[in-house]
Formats: sequence, C-alpha cells, structure tokens
Amino acid sequence: MKKILNRSCSCVFSAFSAVICLLFSASPLLAQKKTAELKAPEPGYVFPPGGKVGSTVEVKLGGYDWTPDVELFVLDPRVKLELTGEQGPILVPPPPYWFGAKSTLNALPLPRERPAKFTLPADLTPGPVRWAVASASGAGLKTGIFWVGSEPEVTEERATKVPQQLPALPVTVNGRLSRIEEVDRYRATTAKDGPVTCEVFARRLGVNMNAAVTIRDTAGNVVADAVDTDGNDLVVTFTAKANAEYTIGIHDLDFRGDASFVYRLKLTEGPPPPVVIPIEGSAVRGAFDGKTAEARYPIEGKKGEIWNLAAEARRFGSPLDLSIAVFDSTGKELARNDDLTGTTDAGLAFTLPADGTFTAVVSDLTGKAGLYRFIAEKAAPDFALTTSARINVPLGGKADLVVKAERKGGMKGPITLAIAGLPEGVTAPENLVIPADKPEVKIALTGAETAGTAAVFITITGTAGDLVRPAKAPIPGNLAVKCPAEEQTTSILLATTLPPRLKLVQVEADGGRKVHRGSTHPAEVTLERLNGFTGEVSLQMSAAQSYQRQGITGPDMTVPADADRAFYPCFMPEWLETTRTSRMELIGVVKLPDAKGKVRYLATPMSGRITMSIEGAILKVSAEVKEWKVKPGDTIAIPVSVLRSAKLSEPVKLELKLPEELSGMLTAEAVTVTPGQTHAVF
Repeated sequence: MKKILNRSCSCVFSAFSAVICLLFSASPLLAQKKTAELKAPEPGYVFPPGGKVGSTVEVKLGGYDWTPDVELFVLDPRVKLELTGEQGPILVPPPPYWFGAKSTLNALPLPRERPAKFTLPADLTPGPVRWAVASASGAGLKTGIFWVGSEPEVTEERATKVPQQLPALPVTVNGRLSRIEEVDRYRATTAKDGPVTCEVFARRLGVNMNAAVTIRDTAGNVVADAVDTDGNDLVVTFTAKANAEYTIGIHDLDFRGDASFVYRLKLTEGPPPPVVIPIEGSAVRGAFDGKTAEARYPIEGKKGEIWNLAAEARRFGSPLDLSIAVFDSTGKELARNDDLTGTTDAGLAFTLPADGTFTAVVSDLTGKAGLYRFIAEKAAPDFALTTSARINVPLGGKADLVVKAERKGGMKGPITLAIAGLPEGVTAPENLVIPADKPEVKIALTGAETAGTAAVFITITGTAGDLVRPAKAPIPGNLAVKCPAEEQTTSILLATTLPPRLKLVQVEADGGRKVHRGSTHPAEVTLERLNGFTGEVSLQMSAAQSYQRQGITGPDMTVPADADRAFYPCFMPEWLETTRTSRMELIGVVKLPDAKGKVRYLATPMSGRITMSIEGAILKVSAEVKEWKVKPGDTIAIPVSVLRSAKLSEPVKLELKLPEELSGMLTAEAVTVTPGQTHAVF
C-alpha cells in the first residue's frame, strides 16, 4: 500500500483485497456433555472519558471480546448507562508502528466500540463512576471508569495542523492519543496575570499512560513542562500573563498511542488545590518541612491492649512517603511498617507487651515538605469481610465464592453470613458461618440447569453479636490509587453462564508456516461442537494479541453448521519485518437460546496461536509521485510502479481504497496490470 495525498486527503492503493474463507464438511456429531473454556467480555475505556454533573453524555464504550448481548452495570445506582447502538468492528491500531525491539512488546488489547450514553444527576459528587460488563460467557474481571466533573467541558476535534482553540478557563478537555507518535495541542487565552494549573486525568481512568505536558507562549518558548514519571497523573502550574495565549501539548512519555489512550486535561486559573486533611476522633495533623522528617507520639496503655496506628499522606494527595515504628522506653524497636498494600501510607496493629508508655515514630522517606495525618486508637473488637467483585456461576454446575474474615481488636467468635440478591436459579447453602477458628469460608453457589441466564449485583453481610459488616471487594481499574480502602465495593456482580458449545484449535505447530508480506495466510483451525450445538460459528480476532503491533488483521468469518474445519484469513501487511514471527489469536462465537428462550452468545478462546514467520513480499505497488494537490472536479493521472516476485504470475488488479473521511469524494476505475508489466497509470 502507498499513501499518495497529504494527511488531510489521503488515498491508499490496495494491491490485494482478497479474503480467503475455505470450509470443509463436518464429521458426525461428537459426544455430549463436553466442556471447554469461555471468554468473558471485559470493559475498557470511554470516549469522551468524562462529563459534567447534571448532563447526558453521548459516548463510545471500548470493550474487549464483546458479543451483541453484552450487558452494562454501573456501581453507582444514581447513574444511568444505556446502549444506544450496535457494536462496531475490531479496531486495529493504524500506522505508524513500532519496529525493532519495541515491536515485540506485549500488545494492547484490540477493542470494539459501541455507542452509549451516561445520564448524570445534578446532585452527583464529582469523581469516578465505575461500570462493569457481563454476558452469558461471564462477568468481566475489570472495571471501567468514567469521570464526572463540575467545570465546563469540551471534546477534542479531529486531528488538524493547528492547535484546537479552547473556550475561556476553567475548562476540561476530553481527548485521546489515538496512535503512536501523536501529540495533541490546545490553545488557551488567560484572562489575568497569575498562576494557571493544568491537571491530567489518565491513570485514574485506567489508562496505562505517563503523560508529558509542555506549555509554550506565542513565540514558541517553553513556559513549563513536566512528565508523570511516578505514575500518579500530572499537575503542572505556570505563571501566565493577562490576555496572553498559550499552547498546551500533551503526549505519552514514550509517545505511545491507541484507541484506549483517553485523557482529561483540566485547565483552571489559580494554583493547584491545597492538600486538605480532615481531622476527627483521635487523629492529629502533622507537617514536615523538608528538613525535619521525623515526629514522635507517646502511647500509654495496659499490657495486652491492641492499638491501631496509621500515618496517611498519599491518601490526601500529599507527596510524603511515610513509615511508622514503635519503640519501648529503652529505645528498643518493637514494630515497624513502611508501606501498606497498594499505597505508600503506613499502618499497623500493635499489641502492648507491658503496661507503660511507648513511642510511635512517624518518618518521611522523600525529604519533601508536606502534610500528614496520624491516628492512634485503642482497638475495639471488630471484623472486616473481603471477597471477589465478580463471580461466574455455570448453569448446571457450581462455583465457589470465597469470603475472608479479618478479625480485629481481639475479636475471636464465629461470623454468620447472609447473601441477598441471588438471581432465580442460583442457590447457596443455608446456615453460612465462618467458624471461630477459621479465616474464611467457601460458599458453593449452584446454578440450575433449567434457569435462564442473568447478571445481577448481590451483597454479603456478616454478623457477630451486635456487629454487622458488609463484605467488600477490591475494584481494579484506577492505576493511581491513593487509598486502597476507597477502591472497594459492596456490590458483587454475579453472572450465570451457559455450558460451552465449542472447542477451537489451531492446526499447525508453532512457527510452522512461512508467509509473504502483503499476503493473506489461510490458517487452518478445527471446530468441535459440544453439548448438542450444531449451529454456525463466528471466528473473530481475540482482543488479546501477543504481537499485534504492525497492522496484522483478519475479518469476522462465519463457519456454517456443516463444517468442522476452516481456514481463517490472516492478512500480513507489506511492511512487516522479515526478522520476526507474527501471531494471531482467535475466539469462536456461537449464538443460541438459553433455557428461557433468550438469545445469547458464547465466546470460546482458541487453543494455541496461529504463528507465521514472515518472508519478503510477492507484490509491491508504489506511487511515483508522493503528494498531489487537487481541486473538486479535477481528473489526475497517477503513475505507479508494480514489482512482483517470480512466484506471482497472475494479473494484478489495482483498486482505490479511501479512508472514512474521504468516502465518496474521489472515484477511480480499476486498473489491471498484466504479468511482465512494471508500470501503469491510475
């Protein structure tokens, strides 16, 4: 392929547009009651990735391995999220691509996008709204994030050669770095002298992006720049002049880009918001000035008392990295904690070994100035329950939901559990108890074979004496967590799943096929239908591709009911490196009704990967002139050269393929190039 016009008006020649779909007749139906794996859908990103409170926001949801029956769930019941259209094709990243060492990095998953809308009530608190997905293949383990703000908002426009003009500050821009090497630029005019703060939201949206921001004045001079090297999202403040225009550029640290690289850029006049540390109960507020990095707090109590100690800074946005140590009256260290799981804040439960006074020492490891909160309180008997945020229950089978208990303050008794919200057809044992001598219990959930498929939120509650506590589950997604305790939910998404109906296996051994660049490789796969299924199968690219870095692609291919073998067409672009091995992973999707007649889809991952060693191209078409400027109504003749391998003795047909933005604006008749012909005019 060769681009022949400039970026804003590019036409692409396609040397080959063939798709090979070869099928073979099926063998007799195999034995029943066989099993295989299912692949649950996963939530991905939202574009635009946020919206203002009190509004309805039209968005595109990016999801992985979605089927048409995917269901959406929002963890905040005040927010409404609904689908408004059908899902689109798999989005393969466009050029440019990494070559060399970077081309072998683990690939980002390939999404499909589906239109939807968020309805945000006016009383919603600004911050993250979390959403999940499920289908008859199960509930996805991950959690998507949509960010709600209170400032005016805009969405980035399509790529242009000039920076996008923004309205008056404050404003939040919803943008996306859709391909590698992309840099988004915006122009903003400040109304007064003073500080202006730029805040980037990316990792808080679940995007594995380290943002880099550069602010320039009208002369092109750098006013301020910063890079999010610590992975906490970025805040940059610069001093602006009244009625001056500034250009803000944003890109990833490594100039990565992808459909999932969404971000929010918040611009406000004024300094960054101050660190606010609430004080209640036995908490005290402290500060380090960058020189002194240690504070001491006495603890007086009786032997056997349990004290809970906490030193918090990251939770409130302070830059300090704290640790806690406890010493006795002789200066002997009795206990220490640096980082709790998932945070640089510190905490520990300490049992006093004797009557007397002990000293808790709070230290900072960064050498920076900042505020912190210290809490020391005698622990009362209590407990906390944790479990999983997702559970998939097979209809006609069982699944174990593990609930763990953390007993605190000397609490030792049994904990009685209760489950609420189970869907029809799913049952749990009676008299659920975590025994006094056990830290957990496995709850065996049973799905009735005759039940319909469903996905619902359930809750689990534990009771011990007068204490009643809900079970909480961590909700992954936020990549810049400040306080793990705030990244939890009491809503557990339970999905019932149908028995698998397919086994999908690639035939050739790993590395067993050599494929020319610019050609389509028909990769043989076998299909084994299970549990009485006899219908069609859709072969599709899996969202997970190990080296999907350079445009390798394949279509959604339908295999008829009478076929147990197929050849899936893997297109190898002409620019692939001949020093590398390329791989393709597939899923098989089948359509069938559940026990209640509801139409559902099941996705099964292929066993093994289609593996291809790349050889040189058998055909190359290039335009002899790289760029044309044309007016509406003009006719242009573009000379092209055609180089072919000796293996290709067939005529070559050249056709015009247009990008979406130029659809219908240019037309051309096909040109046939005969064997031996090396030049043609298109």
